[in-house]
Amino acid sequence: MRQPKPLSYTQKAGIALLVTWVAGLVDTLGFLMLSEILTGNMTGNSVRVAIASTATDWNTAAHRLWPLLMFVAGLVISACIHEIGVRRAIAQTSAIVFLLEAGLFSGFIALFPAPQFVSFRLFSPYFYPAVALLSLGMGLQNATVTRVGALSVRTTHVTGTMTEFAEGISQFIFWAWDRQQRGREIFPLAKKIKSFRETVLMAGLWAAFFMGGVCAALAGKHWGALALVPAIAVLLLLTGVDMVRPIAASQEHPPQENH
Repeated sequence: MRQPKPLSYTQKAGIALLVTWVAGLVDTLGFLMLSEILTGNMTGNSVRVAIASTATDWNTAAHRLWPLLMFVAGLVISACIHEIGVRRAIAQTSAIVFLLEAGLFSGFIALFPAPQFVSFRLFSPYFYPAVALLSLGMGLQNATVTRVGALSVRTTHVTGTMTEFAEGISQFIFWAWDRQQRGREIFPLAKKIKSFRETVLMAGLWAAFFMGGVCAALAGKHWGALALVPAIAVLLLLTGVDMVRPIAASQEHPPQENH
């Protein structure tokens, strides 16, 4: 059977932007609806667990620890799916993950299908399943689209993105300075320079996450959990893409040591 053509750098970057937009939407909507719980960014949750633990507020600590556990569970499940895919020569593992993620978000909508905003309080009977559905989905996604070319990307939070952006722009500044000192042109060749392309991508990922958050804040006020519908549509679209042009097979990974 003829192997599908690998995705280009631009195509992989486009996919990363889409799933990052999904993460921005989901994380923001979860923050608004789940008593400021972050379902995709575990740094903030870790800080709150630490604060609650030192204050011996074990109820709050448990509520903040729950998304951490679910996020890690999602990471493990996603990694296992991709490892099984490698062992059994299944290229379309990303499609499986995207479908699972879409199913989890659909389950969140099922908890409160009415087109209006609702906030699940910490002691609501819906709180734990609601957090689990979103955090599992974010964990699944975070271990799926992990590279664009040789560049590592994480699509559910932007801290690492900003670090990569700073590194890329500093490299580009020095490259541009060296060329300017030699009296050479800068901008005609800039788009071919690795550091410039990476800087543009990192800026784009942050913008995608931000716009996802804006969409959630605006749509969530009127549609509540139904604001997840566009995110589910994007995941289903990417499922179709992966069936035709496998994303996992197109990702470049650094060589591993033989054991």
